[in-house]
Amino acid sequence: MSLRKLADETVEALNQALSDNDLSTEQKQTIALIIENSLVKSVDQATSAHHEATVKCCGTEQDMAHNIREEVTKSYELLTSNLSALR
Repeated sequence: MSLRKLADETVEALNQALSDNDLSTEQKQTIALIIENSLVKSVDQATSAHHEATVKCCGTEQDMAHNIREEVTKSYELLTSNLSALR
């Protein structure tokens, strides 16, 4: 599932849950931003955890660890770009 779809479904679910409280467009945008920031924090934490695991696992083979780190960094940058596009 794409992050955009996940964020949209989450916002929609919140809108339905709060349907009795007619939210303004500004409030909906604030909720969407909160969700986006939460996703970014989750990705940051996962990236850090993967980096630590890579260093522990491949510490003696620095070339392999470096290559894995480069791939993770590329994926993280792509994911961050996709999250930024949610705005």
